[in-house]
Amino acid sequence: MKLYFAPLEGITTYIYRNTHERFFGGCDAYFTPFITPSDNEKIGRKGFRDILPENNTADIRVQVLTNNSASFLKFEKKAAEYGYRELNINLGCPSGTVVGKGRGAGFLKDTYALDKFLYEIFSHTEAKISVKTRAGYFSSDEIEELLPIYNKYPLSLLILHPRCREDFYKGIPSQNAFSYTYENAKSPLCYNGNILTAEDYADKIT
Repeated sequence: MKLYFAPLEGITTYIYRNTHERFFGGCDAYFTPFITPSDNEKIGRKGFRDILPENNTADIRVQVLTNNSASFLKFEKKAAEYGYRELNINLGCPSGTVVGKGRGAGFLKDTYALDKFLYEIFSHTEAKISVKTRAGYFSSDEIEELLPIYNKYPLSLLILHPRCREDFYKGIPSQNAFSYTYENAKSPLCYNGNILTAEDYADKIT
């Protein structure tokens, strides 16, 4: 089993990640806070600085937030210049400013567009692609509609936060949604959500 360090926007920058790896370690990889390619494909200075190889001593996975396949593929080429051959697509962020633009968890409402987006990426990508997703937008039961889409593509990893967007971070993650995904996913699966203590971790691996 592998253990991954989840990102937190504005907190888990390269300074935080490097410090955690040096003094604690134990993580197989660290996911970066998402980077959103702009319309002109430029990366914000802060996001660019966060993924520079010379700033990172930890093994990182770069997370991308977009609903535009062309933007993703152009970003992929830029990331490859810095040695990154594996990218993570964020389909989990519940923030209103993100969802309002049809990104993050907001993309889950349009399964046709989501399928088309993934098809266009996997038709051209040269990288390994993982997906971080919520179990749905309005309900965690929507994972039964989303999983057949994810199963069409050779994801390097499917990371499931078993809440819907409407839950934000409230309540208890749906173990039914995760169990369904565990039993039916074709890609390697990773659990995300509410692992706050050693007891939480032990509960998830038993």
